[in-house]
Amino acid sequence: MVRAESDVHMVRAESDVHMVRAESDVHMVRAESDVHMVRAVRDVHMVRAECDVHMVRAESDIHMVRAESDVHMVRAESDVHMVRAESDVHMVRAESDVHMVRAESDVHMVRAESDVHMVRAESDVHMVRAESDVHMVRAARDVHMVRAESDVHMVRAESDVHMQNNFQFLELEVVI
Repeated sequence: MVRAESDVHMVRAESDVHMVRAESDVHMVRAESDVHMVRAVRDVHMVRAECDVHMVRAESDIHMVRAESDVHMVRAESDVHMVRAESDVHMVRAESDVHMVRAESDVHMVRAESDVHMVRAESDVHMVRAESDVHMVRAARDVHMVRAESDVHMVRAESDVHMQNNFQFLELEVVI
């Protein structure tokens, strides 16, 4: 009986061991499931973090797009200002008035003024050349006129000589 009791105690002990093992297995399973839950939660947080990153990236892309559109707008405005400046330069060239230039910076005004001065200088050069051409034409015409006058004088002189010769012939005839 002692043995039987001891066997019972052993059985109980074994069953207790099995229960302990079972409980420990349950705890392990729970622990593993907790780990899985932790991992799942962590994955969810990672997914959320990634989607936040994507949202941040999307927002930064939006900001970049906005920045680019702003750059394009700035470029467009600068182009408009350049067009206005060019039209102002054309107005300056057309009206030859430097003060009507509406350049935004002094550098542009200086460049515009220097361009205007260059244009004026070129036009002055062309005018000088034209005047010198006129003077050359006048001088050439005067030379032709002088030559023509000298030719006239030569013709007159020759005719005077002929007339004198004729008078001499007449005098000879009268004397004879």
